[in-house]
Amino acid sequence: MRHEPLEIPLGGIRRLEWLTPRYIAERYRADLAAGFRMRLADLLKDYGRFIGVCAEPSCGRLFLRRKRQEYCSRGCSQRVRAATMRGKPGFPEKRHSYYVKKIEREKGAAAAEHVRRRVDKERK
Repeated sequence: MRHEPLEIPLGGIRRLEWLTPRYIAERYRADLAAGFRMRLADLLKDYGRFIGVCAEPSCGRLFLRRKRQEYCSRGCSQRVRAATMRGKPGFPEKRHSYYVKKIEREKGAAAAEHVRRRVDKERK
C-alpha cells in the first residue's frame, strides 16, 4: 500500500515517501526517533478521525473512539451521569423515600418512622 509523500522534519531530510512499516524499520534502524515520527504520522493519517477527547469536564484525555463513544472510560461516563442525576430537581427527596422504604422492608414500619434526614454542613 503506497501513500502520498509526507513532509515531516527528520533531521535534514525534507520529504520521505512512506512504503511499509518494515521499510521504515530497516531504513531508520539507527534513528529510532525519525522512524517513530514517520509511523506516528502514518497512524494519525489513517486513524485520526477516530481520536476523541473525553467529554468529562475534568478529564480531557485523548482516546480511540468506538462508534459514538464520548468518554475515555466507564468511570468518566459514570461521573457525568451521576452529576446529571444529582442535579435534577427532587432527587434528594426521591432518594430519601427509597431509603425509608428499604428500612421498612428490612426492619419494619416502626424503625422506618424513626428515620430522619441527615443534616449536611453545606445545607445549613
